[in-house]
Amino acid sequence: MDGTILFLWVPKIFFALLFVVLGLWAFRHRVIKTAYVFWIIILYFVERIVEIALRTYLTAESLTKYDPSSFEYLKIEAIIGPSLRAVIIKQLVIIAIAFCVWAFLAVYAKRTHYQKIDSADVLLFSFGTLISGWPNFLIYIGLVFIFAAIGLTVQRIVKKEVSRIIVTPYFAAAGIVILFWGWELSRFIGLYALR
Repeated sequence: MDGTILFLWVPKIFFALLFVVLGLWAFRHRVIKTAYVFWIIILYFVERIVEIALRTYLTAESLTKYDPSSFEYLKIEAIIGPSLRAVIIKQLVIIAIAFCVWAFLAVYAKRTHYQKIDSADVLLFSFGTLISGWPNFLIYIGLVFIFAAIGLTVQRIVKKEVSRIIVTPYFAAAGIVILFWGWELSRFIGLYALR
């Protein structure tokens, strides 16, 4: 198996499995401990740091094969160098956006005394925003609302009365869709141009 394919798919599969576990746990127990989501966010940051370090290493490794004055050296540096800077800049942008999402939802949760949304939901929604990236976080937010509307409709049909909407499984479902089909959805919708 090509190392690049493994490099791209292992984190996606890992975080998709985490989303599945969190979604099933939330559906079964109706709550997720905030510490679990916090550690998943820490894992995400570690994965991003490892990815950026590995990209840097692979760039340096590919550049050592050529004489610094050669055309091939300049071509590789021109292609890989800016893309590495773009990855870092996009990560900083999405971290800022995820922080804003977290701050907004944390204030909302506190103002509603954690009856509408709890702290684990705030962190999981922020994590989904973080992992979906720029500009796919817009699709992630939309998918959460679409999945929640479908789930609420089904709950109302089955139960007739719903006291509280449990949205955590929908964060997980939207996260899985974004991890595997986010860029395809982005191209289809036209958000890919913002990249």
